[in-house]
Amino acid sequence: MERMKKIATRVWDGFRRTVCSRVFAAVLMCAVTLSMVMGVSSHSRVYTVTEGEGSRVVITLSDTPYLNLGGDDLLWVDAPVKEDSAEDATWSVEISADGLSTLVQVTDKDTTVMDAIEQAGVTVGELDQVSADKDAPVTDGMLVQVDRVAYEEYTVTETVSYKTTYR
Repeated sequence: MERMKKIATRVWDGFRRTVCSRVFAAVLMCAVTLSMVMGVSSHSRVYTVTEGEGSRVVITLSDTPYLNLGGDDLLWVDAPVKEDSAEDATWSVEISADGLSTLVQVTDKDTTVMDAIEQAGVTVGELDQVSADKDAPVTDGMLVQVDRVAYEEYTVTETVSYKTTYR
């Protein structure tokens, strides 16, 4: 009887060690995979590049894709990237509004900030704040931030206690 107890204890200990080590390995593998996915997704940026009538979506790990679209960048495009020539110079302007960034390619040097915002398909309300002068010409690599402003008027009715003083 004592011998059966020892055998059962050894079998149980072996089973428990095997299960615990496999569960630990599975949990560790899930944690490492999750941290890698979160690291890549939190550092990737999505841009919509608008050039003329067409546009394309660019997903990159770079903070400045308009300066360098090669090298170590992770990049998906649905149209071939056009090489700039001396006679066909373009400027890249990043328009950021409503949590989205749109990269606009401008070919006319007289294009204003407001023209670039309209080309990006962003509407600017009467109260919205734009980080640059709307009538200023755009420059290569310019970042224009559109901050939404909304005013709300409301009425609050509450009972105010009063104190009576007798004189």
